[in-house]
Amino acid sequence: MKKNVSMILILFWSLYFFGQEKVSYESKIGLIEFEVSKDKYYFEFSNGKKIKNLIEDSVLISESQAVGSISNLETNAFLFNKISPVLIYEGDSELIARDEIIVKTKMPEQIVDLFKQRNLSVIFEKNPWEADLYLVKCPVMPVQQFFNLVSNLNKTAVVEYAEPNFIVFLERTTNDPLFDQQWGLKNTGQFGGIAGNDINVQPAWSLSTGQGIKVAVLDDGVDISHRDLAQNILPGYDVFGITDGVSNANDSHGTSCAGIIAGVTHNEIGIAGIAYDAKIIPIRIAYALPNDDWYTEILKMVDGINVARIRGADVLSNSWAQRIPSVALEEAITNALNLGRDGKGCVVVFATGNNNGSVRYPANSNTRILVVGAMSPCGERKSPNSCDNDIDWGSNFGDALDVVAPGVLIPTTINNNSYSLDFRGTSAAAPHVAGVAALVLSVAPELTGQQLRDIIESTAKKVSPDFHTYHYTPTAGRNNGDWNNEMGYGLVDAYQAVLKAQQYLKPDFHIRNSLVDTGLEPDSFSMNEDLYQSPDIWVRLRDDGQSEHQNPEYRRRNRNYVYVRVKNIGDKTSTVKDSLRLHWAKASTALTFPRSWDGSFQINNIPMGGVIGTAPIPILEPGATAVVKFPWSVPDPNDYKSITPNNNDPWHFCLLGRVLSEDDPMTFVEKADLITNVRNNNNIAWKNLSIVEVEDNKPYGVYVLVGNPNDRIENYLLEFKAPGTTENELLKKAEIRATLSPELYGAWVRGGMQGPGVKRDKQENTLLLVEPNARLENLKLAPQEYGTVHLSFNFLTKELHANHEFASAPPAEEEYLFNVAQKYMQDELLLGGESYLIRKKRPNPFYADAGLDREVHQGETVHLQASDIGEPATYNWYNTDGEWVYSGKNYSLSLEQNQKIQLEVIAADGFKDYDEVELKLKPNYLERIVPNPASESVHIYYHITQAQQAYISIVPMYAVVGNEVNYPIAIGDASVNIDLTSFESGLYKVSLYVNQRLVDSKNLLVE
Repeated sequence: MKKNVSMILILFWSLYFFGQEKVSYESKIGLIEFEVSKDKYYFEFSNGKKIKNLIEDSVLISESQAVGSISNLETNAFLFNKISPVLIYEGDSELIARDEIIVKTKMPEQIVDLFKQRNLSVIFEKNPWEADLYLVKCPVMPVQQFFNLVSNLNKTAVVEYAEPNFIVFLERTTNDPLFDQQWGLKNTGQFGGIAGNDINVQPAWSLSTGQGIKVAVLDDGVDISHRDLAQNILPGYDVFGITDGVSNANDSHGTSCAGIIAGVTHNEIGIAGIAYDAKIIPIRIAYALPNDDWYTEILKMVDGINVARIRGADVLSNSWAQRIPSVALEEAITNALNLGRDGKGCVVVFATGNNNGSVRYPANSNTRILVVGAMSPCGERKSPNSCDNDIDWGSNFGDALDVVAPGVLIPTTINNNSYSLDFRGTSAAAPHVAGVAALVLSVAPELTGQQLRDIIESTAKKVSPDFHTYHYTPTAGRNNGDWNNEMGYGLVDAYQAVLKAQQYLKPDFHIRNSLVDTGLEPDSFSMNEDLYQSPDIWVRLRDDGQSEHQNPEYRRRNRNYVYVRVKNIGDKTSTVKDSLRLHWAKASTALTFPRSWDGSFQINNIPMGGVIGTAPIPILEPGATAVVKFPWSVPDPNDYKSITPNNNDPWHFCLLGRVLSEDDPMTFVEKADLITNVRNNNNIAWKNLSIVEVEDNKPYGVYVLVGNPNDRIENYLLEFKAPGTTENELLKKAEIRATLSPELYGAWVRGGMQGPGVKRDKQENTLLLVEPNARLENLKLAPQEYGTVHLSFNFLTKELHANHEFASAPPAEEEYLFNVAQKYMQDELLLGGESYLIRKKRPNPFYADAGLDREVHQGETVHLQASDIGEPATYNWYNTDGEWVYSGKNYSLSLEQNQKIQLEVIAADGFKDYDEVELKLKPNYLERIVPNPASESVHIYYHITQAQQAYISIVPMYAVVGNEVNYPIAIGDASVNIDLTSFESGLYKVSLYVNQRLVDSKNLLVE
């Protein structure tokens, strides 16, 4: 009887699935396609036993094979409940569709009618953990028909989404165990590793042990009676309704993850957990089948995540992956991220996977998931080639990776009060990060999930083994520091993460570096030249409360006023103990801290900087802003005449604001490198911006100090740049000259006088900047050697009034930004810089006018005359090579070759303009007529260099009787003789035609 029933089942099964090679359905996230396995089927018996690999490795399945396999099962064949095909997703992920649909409805009152309209008798099970979510059990039907039903439901207005409740076989993100030490917590060089390449947890334990934090381990359950776990276990949950979160005897994966997170410490047995005072909520979402497949269903995973959130888990640790995308699963993860922890958001941790490829699903489904890869003891991404010699697997990596953690040779707990000494895989790495998250939340429970993720990412260590360097670089979308696609932000650092978290319990003072500076430390948004142009520091000559920056001015009886804007971007109100210190320094591209700002740096016994004052910061609530005011007695410019003896142009000042607060100390220790200090610490800001007011048609100059602040010889470059999309606009409108002091000019000479975009000027030690990114390279400066650069801006009238033809009036003032930056020559790292905001008022114009372009004979004397501009001025003339040739309004020259002559007009106030006249030699012309007057014959001489044909025309003029006579001429000849005996006496016009065009003419008198 058993054999006959088996044969009937096999026949039904063969007809049921035969011919189906591919199936698909339309989900809310697109078309999902599968291949139908030809050699694997899923059997389910009434007693609950599930067998996937009943028949495999055979393309053609015979009746005897099938009946034999069924007959050998340790059960009764009469108890068959269901047979389903094994579906294959994306080539290698196996899953089962078994006539159950997960339905999220927008209109729960219409859900029953929706299925009645389709003549389907179904069973509804309302989900206990999520509103309006149902499991709908449908009649048995062919898989494509079932998928068509799902597609149809997704097109209705009643359904938010519908998808099959697939049976999936999770990927354990771990491998088999061996024995050794806990190098991940304290790496002393075990396993050939690099000492110190660990999660730095020991110093963190002096600050946090995870007390008060609940971590849900979503896995195959936990051995809740394990002696190294029991006291840290809270009541769990089993989505299968069997064990209350307890694992099966042979399912130790979840027990191992729980041990890494919260194994009991200081109990003289076993291992030490990372957050050993945190509590574990075991959530059983999967279990192993006899063939070791890890069995679960989509809705079981959804329920597990929802239960973890609803039961108050702070952190969700997930050491598993699967392949089929699921709207329901992604919604459960999103709800945990958004709604968990009373709206602050759960921290959701997922492992990347172990197939040495890209990050697995669902770790890659939401950018707010904390995605963890595995690292070897040597500080390299775990791969088949890493130093641990485990060649069977590699940690997945790529765009979704956030951080790495120890993931091989990890000692931890397993079932039955035992220990594995080689838990491995990204399954081991993920709970390391979950444990660190518990430590962080314990000291800062008010953190949002995103804030915690930012802390863990921004404090990660940039590890690299000696034999392989990972290049961590700024990356779009990665705002918590430099990032690498194999290591993410680096190795999680428990101590630094906990330390930084404590700052969230305090105010966080912020002075902006630029308009795009958000307060992130380090500032990854501001450009280098922005770092010394803080919009939150400005000077006013009077205490008028205005916010437009002015240049400081020395006033013997009156002070200037400096204003500094400070904002509390933290989440705690500040106190009366906080203050702001303001420093000044003479404008320089080589400022260091504190030497340039405390008065200790002097030239000729003159201080080059100092402290303006220290003022209290008003109490600031989170998000509040205050402007702190400093009166300032500006240093007398006459004190600096010994440094700039030959010029009265100004030498401006730089300003540095620093918050002094016990509650908000510098995040990064201040060093001599001022650029790094400002970028790293959001409570330091710098103003190196000078206003250049070009008025009354006068050229304007400023000084800046350049030097070598180091105690060794250094090679530097100076970069001159007008930022923006039209970088050369300023150069079109003004001449910019850089005059170097003897010290700097000598340094440039020693370095080989190199530099693109500069041209030596006739003034001593002066260079004309002729390109938008001009540079002086290889300035070789001795230790502590300094000199000045004098920059002058001389605007040209014609360019300033280029828009005079517009209908509307031109603006009364134009603004240009100009930057000078000093960099190290070897690697072009920025040392410092100075910015100039150039404001030019439009003057009453004058224009240089040298007259019209001309064509003249070779050797002919040309007389050029400049138009008078109506005011005292100097008129200079320059030849084609730019060499000065004459001063005066009238200039004469004999032309032997084509030339462009330039006229420079300099008004008495120093304003200037240029014009150019082009003089060209005529290629074809009449030279002379001999004799003239003539009676019997005449000789006509001509010059022809560019012609295909030519002729001489003689035409009678006035009352002379006669006709025009043409005489063809040979191109190679220089003259022609013409008989005049037949010509009447009188005046004639002799003309030269070349290529049918009249090019020259002269008069001839015949006697």
